[in-house]
Amino acid sequence: MDAATVALVLLAALLHASWNVLVKAEGDRLAAIAGVSAGGAVIAVLTLPFVGLPDARAWPFMAAALVFQFAYKRLLAEAYRHGDLSRIYPLVRGLPPLAVAAVAWLALGERLSAAQSGAIALVAAGILTLVFGTRSPFEAKPIGYALATAAAIAGYTLLDGLGARASGNPYAYVTWLIALDGTIFATFIAIARGPAALVAALNRRRTSLIGGGCAFASYALVVWAFTVAPIALVAALRETSVVLAAILGAALLREPFGPTRVGAAVLIAAGLALLKLGAS
Repeated sequence: MDAATVALVLLAALLHASWNVLVKAEGDRLAAIAGVSAGGAVIAVLTLPFVGLPDARAWPFMAAALVFQFAYKRLLAEAYRHGDLSRIYPLVRGLPPLAVAAVAWLALGERLSAAQSGAIALVAAGILTLVFGTRSPFEAKPIGYALATAAAIAGYTLLDGLGARASGNPYAYVTWLIALDGTIFATFIAIARGPAALVAALNRRRTSLIGGGCAFASYALVVWAFTVAPIALVAALRETSVVLAAILGAALLREPFGPTRVGAAVLIAAGLALLKLGAS
Protein backbone atom coordinates (compact mmCIF):
# COMPACT_ATOMS: atom_id res chain seq x y z
CA MET A 1 0.00 0.00 0.00
CA ASP A 2 1.63 3.27 -1.08
CA ALA A 3 1.98 6.34 1.13
CA ALA A 4 -0.80 8.29 -0.60
CA THR A 5 -3.32 5.47 -0.06
CA VAL A 6 -2.27 5.14 3.59
CA ALA A 7 -2.73 8.89 4.10
CA LEU A 8 -6.19 8.89 2.51
CA VAL A 9 -7.38 5.91 4.58
CA LEU A 10 -6.09 7.63 7.74
CA LEU A 11 -8.07 10.73 6.72
CA ALA A 12 -11.12 8.46 6.34
CA ALA A 13 -10.46 7.16 9.85
CA LEU A 14 -10.44 10.70 11.27
CA LEU A 15 -13.67 11.58 9.48
CA HIS A 16 -15.32 8.38 10.73
CA ALA A 17 -14.28 9.02 14.33
CA SER A 18 -15.60 12.58 14.05
CA TRP A 19 -19.15 11.63 13.06
CA ASN A 20 -19.27 8.96 15.78
CA VAL A 21 -18.32 11.56 18.39
CA LEU A 22 -21.13 13.80 17.11
CA VAL A 23 -23.60 10.91 17.43
CA LYS A 24 -22.44 10.00 20.94
CA ALA A 25 -22.81 13.63 22.05
CA GLU A 26 -26.53 13.58 21.13
CA GLY A 27 -29.17 12.40 23.57
CA ASP A 28 -31.10 10.32 21.01
CA ARG A 29 -28.42 8.25 19.26
CA LEU A 30 -30.78 6.50 16.82
CA ALA A 31 -32.17 9.83 15.63
CA ALA A 32 -28.65 11.20 15.41
CA ILE A 33 -27.56 8.27 13.22
CA ALA A 34 -30.63 8.89 11.06
CA GLY A 35 -29.57 12.53 10.72
CA VAL A 36 -26.04 11.53 9.69
CA SER A 37 -27.42 8.99 7.20
CA ALA A 38 -29.88 11.47 5.72
CA GLY A 39 -27.24 14.19 5.48
CA GLY A 40 -24.89 11.81 3.69
CA ALA A 41 -27.72 10.73 1.38
CA VAL A 42 -28.45 14.33 0.37
CA ILE A 43 -24.79 14.82 -0.58
CA ALA A 44 -24.83 11.51 -2.48
CA VAL A 45 -28.02 12.35 -4.39
CA LEU A 46 -26.54 15.68 -5.46
CA THR A 47 -23.45 13.80 -6.67
CA LEU A 48 -25.29 11.07 -8.63
CA PRO A 49 -25.50 12.95 -11.96
CA PHE A 50 -21.71 13.18 -12.06
CA VAL A 51 -20.77 9.55 -11.32
CA GLY A 52 -22.99 7.43 -13.57
CA LEU A 53 -24.07 3.87 -12.75
CA PRO A 54 -21.98 1.00 -11.42
CA ASP A 55 -21.76 -2.16 -13.50
CA ALA A 56 -24.73 -4.53 -13.17
CA ARG A 57 -22.49 -7.10 -11.48
CA ALA A 58 -22.12 -4.78 -8.48
CA TRP A 59 -25.81 -4.46 -7.60
CA PRO A 60 -26.23 -7.83 -5.82
CA PHE A 61 -23.27 -6.97 -3.57
CA MET A 62 -24.78 -3.55 -2.89
CA ALA A 63 -28.20 -5.02 -2.05
CA ALA A 64 -26.66 -7.41 0.48
CA ALA A 65 -24.44 -4.65 1.90
CA LEU A 66 -27.48 -2.42 2.47
CA VAL A 67 -28.99 -5.12 4.72
CA PHE A 68 -25.81 -5.22 6.80
CA GLN A 69 -25.63 -1.40 6.86
CA PHE A 70 -29.17 -1.18 8.23
CA ALA A 71 -28.40 -3.74 10.93
CA TYR A 72 -25.17 -1.92 11.77
CA LYS A 73 -26.95 1.39 12.41
CA ARG A 74 -29.67 -0.16 14.56
CA LEU A 75 -27.14 -2.11 16.62
CA LEU A 76 -24.73 0.81 16.97
CA ALA A 77 -27.46 3.04 18.38
CA GLU A 78 -28.26 0.40 21.01
CA ALA A 79 -24.58 -0.10 21.83
CA TYR A 80 -24.11 3.64 22.40
CA ARG A 81 -27.31 3.77 24.46
CA HIS A 82 -25.92 1.20 26.90
CA GLY A 83 -22.16 1.87 26.85
CA ASP A 84 -19.47 4.54 26.62
CA LEU A 85 -17.90 5.65 23.34
CA SER A 86 -14.41 4.88 24.70
CA ARG A 87 -15.31 1.21 25.11
CA ILE A 88 -17.93 0.56 22.45
CA TYR A 89 -16.23 2.27 19.51
CA PRO A 90 -12.88 0.39 19.83
CA LEU A 91 -14.68 -2.94 20.06
CA VAL A 92 -17.01 -2.44 17.11
CA ARG A 93 -14.10 -1.22 14.96
CA GLY A 94 -11.41 -3.54 16.36
CA LEU A 95 -12.88 -6.95 15.66
CA PRO A 96 -13.97 -6.52 12.00
CA PRO A 97 -10.39 -6.33 10.57
CA LEU A 98 -9.62 -9.77 12.01
CA ALA A 99 -12.84 -11.25 10.61
CA VAL A 100 -12.33 -9.52 7.25
CA ALA A 101 -8.73 -10.75 7.02
CA ALA A 102 -9.80 -14.32 7.79
CA VAL A 103 -12.64 -14.35 5.24
CA ALA A 104 -10.55 -12.57 2.60
CA TRP A 105 -7.91 -15.28 3.02
CA LEU A 106 -10.25 -18.27 3.17
CA ALA A 107 -12.92 -17.26 0.66
CA LEU A 108 -11.35 -14.64 -1.61
CA GLY A 109 -7.81 -15.96 -1.86
CA GLU A 110 -6.16 -12.74 -0.69
CA ARG A 111 -2.66 -13.57 0.53
CA LEU A 112 -0.81 -11.26 2.90
CA SER A 113 2.91 -11.19 3.62
CA ALA A 114 4.24 -11.98 7.09
CA ALA A 115 4.80 -8.25 7.69
CA GLN A 116 1.26 -7.38 6.61
CA SER A 117 -0.23 -10.11 8.81
CA GLY A 118 1.88 -8.90 11.74
CA ALA A 119 0.73 -5.34 11.11
CA ILE A 120 -2.93 -6.36 11.25
CA ALA A 121 -2.27 -8.29 14.49
CA LEU A 122 -0.58 -5.27 16.11
CA VAL A 123 -3.35 -2.92 15.08
CA ALA A 124 -6.00 -5.33 16.39
CA ALA A 125 -4.07 -5.84 19.65
CA GLY A 126 -3.89 -2.10 20.19
CA ILE A 127 -7.58 -1.66 19.48
CA LEU A 128 -8.64 -4.47 21.81
CA THR A 129 -6.36 -3.08 24.53
CA LEU A 130 -8.51 0.04 24.46
CA VAL A 131 -11.52 -2.15 25.22
CA PHE A 132 -10.28 -4.68 27.74
CA GLY A 133 -7.24 -2.92 29.23
CA THR A 134 -9.26 -0.66 31.52
CA ARG A 135 -10.54 -1.32 35.02
CA SER A 136 -14.14 -0.63 34.16
CA PRO A 137 -16.38 -3.68 34.76
CA PHE A 138 -17.46 -6.02 31.99
CA GLU A 139 -21.07 -5.31 31.05
CA ALA A 140 -22.79 -7.99 29.01
CA LYS A 141 -25.49 -5.91 27.28
CA PRO A 142 -23.33 -3.16 25.70
CA ILE A 143 -20.57 -5.65 24.85
CA GLY A 144 -23.14 -7.96 23.26
CA TYR A 145 -24.49 -5.14 21.10
CA ALA A 146 -20.93 -4.14 20.22
CA LEU A 147 -20.06 -7.69 19.10
CA ALA A 148 -23.18 -7.86 16.94
CA THR A 149 -22.33 -4.46 15.46
CA ALA A 150 -18.81 -5.66 14.68
CA ALA A 151 -20.23 -8.66 12.81
CA ALA A 152 -22.42 -6.36 10.72
CA ILE A 153 -19.41 -4.15 9.92
CA ALA A 154 -17.36 -7.15 8.81
CA GLY A 155 -20.23 -8.22 6.56
CA TYR A 156 -20.71 -4.94 4.75
CA THR A 157 -16.95 -4.33 4.51
CA LEU A 158 -16.41 -7.53 2.55
CA LEU A 159 -19.48 -6.98 0.39
CA ASP A 160 -18.54 -3.40 -0.41
CA GLY A 161 -14.99 -4.40 -1.26
CA LEU A 162 -16.28 -6.98 -3.73
CA GLY A 163 -18.99 -4.63 -5.03
CA ALA A 164 -16.58 -1.79 -5.65
CA ARG A 165 -14.26 -4.08 -7.58
CA ALA A 166 -17.13 -5.47 -9.65
CA SER A 167 -18.60 -2.03 -10.32
CA GLY A 168 -15.81 -0.80 -12.57
CA ASN A 169 -16.42 2.62 -10.97
CA PRO A 170 -15.95 2.82 -7.19
CA TYR A 171 -17.21 6.41 -7.11
CA ALA A 172 -20.53 5.37 -8.62
CA TYR A 173 -20.76 2.39 -6.29
CA VAL A 174 -20.22 4.33 -3.07
CA THR A 175 -22.44 7.24 -4.14
CA TRP A 176 -25.40 5.00 -4.97
CA LEU A 177 -24.78 2.96 -1.83
CA ILE A 178 -24.86 6.00 0.46
CA ALA A 179 -27.85 7.52 -1.34
CA LEU A 180 -29.87 4.31 -0.96
CA ASP A 181 -28.67 3.55 2.57
CA GLY A 182 -29.52 7.02 3.85
CA THR A 183 -32.91 7.00 2.17
CA ILE A 184 -33.77 3.57 3.60
CA PHE A 185 -32.77 4.53 7.15
CA ALA A 186 -34.50 7.92 7.00
CA THR A 187 -37.68 6.21 5.79
CA PHE A 188 -37.42 3.71 8.65
CA ILE A 189 -37.17 6.52 11.21
CA ALA A 190 -40.10 8.37 9.64
CA ILE A 191 -42.27 5.23 9.80
CA ALA A 192 -41.12 4.04 13.23
CA ARG A 193 -41.21 7.40 14.98
CA GLY A 194 -43.20 9.65 12.68
CA PRO A 195 -42.10 12.29 10.17
CA ALA A 196 -41.55 14.84 12.96
CA ALA A 197 -38.71 12.72 14.37
CA LEU A 198 -36.93 12.72 11.00
CA VAL A 199 -37.41 16.49 10.63
CA ALA A 200 -36.01 16.99 14.14
CA ALA A 201 -32.98 14.83 13.29
CA LEU A 202 -32.31 16.83 10.12
CA ASN A 203 -32.66 20.10 12.05
CA ARG A 204 -29.71 19.09 14.22
CA ARG A 205 -27.52 20.59 11.54
CA ARG A 206 -24.20 19.99 13.26
CA THR A 207 -24.92 16.27 13.22
CA SER A 208 -26.82 15.95 9.94
CA LEU A 209 -24.68 18.26 7.79
CA ILE A 210 -21.22 17.94 9.32
CA GLY A 211 -21.72 14.33 10.38
CA GLY A 212 -23.29 13.40 7.05
CA GLY A 213 -20.46 15.05 5.15
CA CYS A 214 -17.86 13.24 7.25
CA ALA A 215 -19.64 9.90 6.77
CA PHE A 216 -19.91 10.36 2.99
CA ALA A 217 -16.28 11.42 2.51
CA SER A 218 -14.98 8.75 4.87
CA TYR A 219 -16.65 5.83 3.15
CA ALA A 220 -15.96 7.16 -0.33
CA LEU A 221 -12.24 7.12 0.47
CA VAL A 222 -12.42 3.63 1.96
CA VAL A 223 -14.37 2.09 -0.92
CA TRP A 224 -11.92 3.61 -3.40
CA ALA A 225 -9.04 2.13 -1.36
CA PHE A 226 -10.68 -1.32 -1.60
CA THR A 227 -10.06 -1.19 -5.36
CA VAL A 228 -6.31 -0.45 -5.12
CA ALA A 229 -5.22 -2.40 -2.03
CA PRO A 230 -6.11 -5.66 -0.22
CA ILE A 231 -9.46 -5.38 1.58
CA ALA A 232 -7.97 -6.75 4.83
CA LEU A 233 -5.23 -4.10 4.92
CA VAL A 234 -7.64 -1.24 4.21
CA ALA A 235 -10.02 -2.51 6.90
CA ALA A 236 -7.25 -2.72 9.50
CA LEU A 237 -5.84 0.71 8.64
CA ARG A 238 -9.26 2.36 8.75
CA GLU A 239 -9.86 1.09 12.27
CA THR A 240 -7.03 3.24 13.62
CA SER A 241 -9.94 5.64 13.99
CA VAL A 242 -10.34 4.18 17.50
CA VAL A 243 -7.27 6.09 18.70
CA LEU A 244 -8.60 9.25 17.10
CA ALA A 245 -12.01 8.62 18.70
CA ALA A 246 -10.36 8.16 22.10
CA ILE A 247 -8.51 11.46 21.70
CA LEU A 248 -11.66 13.27 20.53
CA GLY A 249 -13.65 11.65 23.34
CA ALA A 250 -11.12 12.91 25.90
CA ALA A 251 -11.05 16.40 24.42
CA LEU A 252 -14.75 16.88 23.68
CA LEU A 253 -16.66 14.41 25.86
CA ARG A 254 -14.30 14.50 28.88
CA GLU A 255 -13.59 10.77 28.72
CA PRO A 256 -10.27 9.57 30.23
CA PHE A 257 -7.14 8.98 28.13
CA GLY A 258 -4.67 7.31 30.50
CA PRO A 259 -1.57 5.09 30.25
CA THR A 260 -3.50 2.10 28.90
CA ARG A 261 -4.72 4.08 25.93
CA VAL A 262 -1.28 5.53 25.35
CA GLY A 263 0.08 1.96 25.23
CA ALA A 264 -2.67 0.95 22.84
CA ALA A 265 -1.80 3.89 20.61
CA VAL A 266 1.84 2.72 20.56
CA LEU A 267 0.76 -0.76 19.44
CA ILE A 268 -1.35 0.69 16.66
CA ALA A 269 1.44 3.04 15.58
CA ALA A 270 3.83 0.07 15.46
CA GLY A 271 1.33 -1.80 13.30
CA LEU A 272 1.13 1.14 10.91
CA ALA A 273 4.92 1.34 10.69
CA LEU A 274 5.13 -2.38 9.97
CA LEU A 275 2.39 -2.04 7.38
CA LYS A 276 4.39 0.65 5.60
CA LEU A 277 7.61 -1.39 5.82
CA GLY A 278 5.81 -4.47 4.50
CA ALA A 279 4.67 -2.50 1.45
CA SER A 280 8.10 -1.13 0.64
